[in-house]
Amino acid sequence: MDVLSGDDCFRKLDEPYYILFYFTASWCGPCQRIYPHLVELMNTYDKNIIQCFKIDIDDDENQELCEKLKIKSVPTFILLKDRNYIDQCQGASIENIQTLIDTNIFINNQQEIISKEYTDNNENN
Repeated sequence: MDVLSGDDCFRKLDEPYYILFYFTASWCGPCQRIYPHLVELMNTYDKNIIQCFKIDIDDDENQELCEKLKIKSVPTFILLKDRNYIDQCQGASIENIQTLIDTNIFINNQQEIISKEYTDNNENN
């Protein structure tokens, strides 16, 4: 999992895939414990659809992003797409992270991604 810092965080928001920012700190025990499970979970998703990036809240270059996204505790996971906030969860629960992703992104049998908004709008037609 790539570690982002400073302007690289903002540049990633222009990528065509969903972004999961993993806000963490080296001193955070729960953050360290969830990390291998997060890597394993993210390996189950298509990298052309969603990618996860690690962001250290103690890196001075990340303070602006932490302030903009109102990071108050770690670990915090924020899902974004096209520079838009989608949803977030906090805490070291791999189940909550998977729910965050799966509730906001649906994957059909062909591994195609359909956003929840797209699915909801088309079900009403």
